[in-house]
Amino acid sequence: MAGNGDASAGDSGSLPPHVPLPLPSGRFVLYGTLAELSLVPVAWLLGWLTGLWDWNELSGDFRQFPSFLSLARGVVATLPMLIMLVVVLKASGEAFRRMRRFLQDGLLPHIRNSSLPALLCLSLAAGLGEEWLFRGMLQQGLLTWWDGLPVPVGILIVAVIFGACHWITHLYFLLATLTGIYLGWLYQYSGSLVEPVLAHALYDFIALVVITRRDDEPGAEPFGTEDLEDRGKEEAEPGVDQPE
Repeated sequence: MAGNGDASAGDSGSLPPHVPLPLPSGRFVLYGTLAELSLVPVAWLLGWLTGLWDWNELSGDFRQFPSFLSLARGVVATLPMLIMLVVVLKASGEAFRRMRRFLQDGLLPHIRNSSLPALLCLSLAAGLGEEWLFRGMLQQGLLTWWDGLPVPVGILIVAVIFGACHWITHLYFLLATLTGIYLGWLYQYSGSLVEPVLAHALYDFIALVVITRRDDEPGAEPFGTEDLEDRGKEEAEPGVDQPE
């Protein structure tokens, strides 16, 4: 993309010394998309090997186009997760600041120059791959194989595994686990993967756009600037207690 070389040079110069230089945006998004998509055949293969479904059942599901109602429910189901995103971006607690610093230092440099189509592909791949594996295979399989297991317990077990796979900070783990519970309930309630896949993908896309485009808004503070300033003050005055 035009101008990426100059932008990358400026970005890497502003990163704290402990943060490694990021991969180019295009390569990072490509690798991430391929990795997320690879979870789909993994889920299919595991489901087939464990007898959860056969290939005829699986192919039959793909011949049914999602209904308008399913698509609409998936879009509406994104709203609670977007409220959670606003809380993460605005809350003042140290755990939230630490999470925003990860977004600033660990994620943003990798995706800052990504195009909207690239972010959309990554989001769709994450929705498809993770929902097929965690809800379509693990949750459905656990409730099928473990006779008498209460549905809420099955949803919780899979959600904790989902959260552990996203354990970047303690708060990230907690929020990912809550998201897993919500998506697990959505799958169980709807009886279809359409709603959780669409909600997951749409949320990821909006979150990535917000993170990458916030710097471009006229008059807006760069993403995470206030958190970096707080961290600088804490490092400069180690003996002074900082309010939450």
